[in-house]
Amino acid sequence: MVSHDSLPGVSNYFTGEDPRNWRTNVPHYARVGYHDIYPGINLTFHGSEQQLEFDFVIAPGADPIPIGLSFDGAKRVATDAAGDLILASDAGNLRMHKPVAYQEDRGSRKLVEARFVVKQGKQVAFALGDYDHSRELVIDPSITYSTFLGGSLEDDGLAIAADASGNAYATGETVSANFPLAGTSFQSANGGSFDVFVTKLAPDGSSLVYSTYIGGSLNDSGNAIAVDGAGNAFIAGSTSSFDFPTTIGAFQQNFAGVSDAFVLELNSTGSSLIYSTMLGGSGNDVANGLAVDSLGNAYVVGVTSSITDFPKLNPIQGVSGGSNSGFVSKLNTTGTALVYSTYLGGSTGDFAAAIALDSSKNAFVTGGTLSPTFPTTLGAFQTQCGSDGNCNGGSYDAFVTVINAAGNGFVYSTFLGGSGADQGLGIAVDSAANAYVTGLTSSSTNFPLKAALQPAFGGGIQDAFVTALNPAGNALVYSTFLGGSLVDAGTSIALDISKNAYVTGQTSSSDFPTTNPTQSALGGGNDGFVSEINSSGSQFIFSTFLGGSQNENTLPVSGSPSGAIAVDSASNIYVTGNTSSADFPTTVAAFGRNYVGNIDAFVAKIGSVGGTFSITVAPASAIVTHGQSTSAFMVQVAPLNGFNAAVRLSCSGLPAGYDRHHGYVGAIVDVQPSWSVLCSVSADGGHGAVWSRLGFGPVTQERGNGTAARVSALLWPDVRGRLWRRQWQQQHATGHL
Repeated sequence: MVSHDSLPGVSNYFTGEDPRNWRTNVPHYARVGYHDIYPGINLTFHGSEQQLEFDFVIAPGADPIPIGLSFDGAKRVATDAAGDLILASDAGNLRMHKPVAYQEDRGSRKLVEARFVVKQGKQVAFALGDYDHSRELVIDPSITYSTFLGGSLEDDGLAIAADASGNAYATGETVSANFPLAGTSFQSANGGSFDVFVTKLAPDGSSLVYSTYIGGSLNDSGNAIAVDGAGNAFIAGSTSSFDFPTTIGAFQQNFAGVSDAFVLELNSTGSSLIYSTMLGGSGNDVANGLAVDSLGNAYVVGVTSSITDFPKLNPIQGVSGGSNSGFVSKLNTTGTALVYSTYLGGSTGDFAAAIALDSSKNAFVTGGTLSPTFPTTLGAFQTQCGSDGNCNGGSYDAFVTVINAAGNGFVYSTFLGGSGADQGLGIAVDSAANAYVTGLTSSSTNFPLKAALQPAFGGGIQDAFVTALNPAGNALVYSTFLGGSLVDAGTSIALDISKNAYVTGQTSSSDFPTTNPTQSALGGGNDGFVSEINSSGSQFIFSTFLGGSQNENTLPVSGSPSGAIAVDSASNIYVTGNTSSADFPTTVAAFGRNYVGNIDAFVAKIGSVGGTFSITVAPASAIVTHGQSTSAFMVQVAPLNGFNAAVRLSCSGLPAGYDRHHGYVGAIVDVQPSWSVLCSVSADGGHGAVWSRLGFGPVTQERGNGTAARVSALLWPDVRGRLWRRQWQQQHATGHL
């Protein structure tokens, strides 16, 4: 047995009275294993999500066929529809998740199709798809990392962002005096009651880059976060502290009401404030959402009861219509002045929950309203509140409102809801200005749907929903329920560059829809969930529970759903929330593997999936005779499910006697969104055929014997880039030229 990856600490085992049986100073390792259990095949054991897992590591050139498993005591061994292995025993069924196989290629992982094969005598083998036998192959499912983040009391993760290097930035609230700190913290002690925390985690989740408190003597909460290209973190939230830290010259340095919103920018090391400002009037003001444009202007949304004196500048709506109103404010790059600021609401009960920006700096806002008079625009998708035009006697409708870049008018504004309670809690926007919204709905029979992935209400009190609106805001692109038979809510949404939508939130439904899950069953109580929906809204790419035996993504006292999600340029998923579960799944080398307090924050990163692609070739083959040429061949590659890596095309399978050395010409191309290439084949006589160009024609038979030959060369892709994690399906496709 051999060990790998030494970990800090040792263990001592004092078993029985005989000192000869005692073992002291036993080192810790992340992995242990056996070499050559089959020729060229190692078996390694490691921990993952508080469970023991094993990997088969197949050396280049080694044969994986001999690998087999047997199970003593199993009454029956079978695979289910998901490809998991089910072991029936007297004590109940045991499950082994469908195997995942991959190969490392230039720092990224390339999936290889893998599945269980049940043989006679309850023996189990692995069936593998095509892979490069010159490289090491590993069979192993994994989450990149999952970690607790907290102290001995309550800690809630409320927002998350990621930078281009894969660092995660989390914010929220903590009342713990021993919340973990790192780096040169801006504030090294809790100021009193709840403070904001801001924590930057390393890309592998094993350490904190920095972590700091920010707050005053009363309650403070970080509700939203964004990161610029320099690694500066922008945070927005709410404070009840008159001594909340602000900076000289900030737009509003003094506390003004019962609670104020705040906006701040923290430098890249977490050690000082670039600016920090209050934003509020004499009532309660809470910032819920934040976006930052390419210049560093901050856009903030929330809710205010400061009905006469919330700070305004060139407002679209200068007066609050009721006791609570939404607000939308834009701050300049230094936090010293407003660019614009407006109320957003009707006669009563309005809040803005989230904001996103398009490339033109139009601000997309979602939230909830009880107001039939909430402002809508002519021709918008839904211009009345609820199914009766009067908010069905006091039920929330979601809304989507887009404010133009100048802040002086609406691009569009629409309700989104049915006869029950509907709230928009998260929003994202793609490069074409389609808006993607998630939230919660109890409109079981008449929530607006289109091309729904889940057309039926799951049941129970409420479902999550995911809706895409077109750029004009007058039609749905798609809209679907998302939930099971109990209570579900979508709280945050993000997009990748291929317009796949990533949603997180809260579920108590054991039948919440899952696809290729990292956790296939509800842990208990309320769990978090993470779901990825393809760009057309027609299928799940990935959907999983995330939780332990108690509650996740559940705010204390109110029980309101929480949870936030971000996606980086490589489509890695980052989620944060809170957990009351000591058995919340964490990974081996994560910063915080142990549950510390009665409620801890958590941060998890799930590696990128990539997607698949299709290849079509027309015609499939052609007859080549002396002195003739074929017509052009069309080779087309199109991405599926968000594939956006580069592909190498080349040709093989040449007839016997052909010179393969001259028969290979490849090229690296970008298949996003799609591309095609023309090829042709000609023959010009001679003996001993040599192919001068293949793949990107014309292809010429320079020497031949004058007889006709059918050319049918195999075309294959060699995928480069991110192709691993969540999607366990064939990543290769073939065509014929």
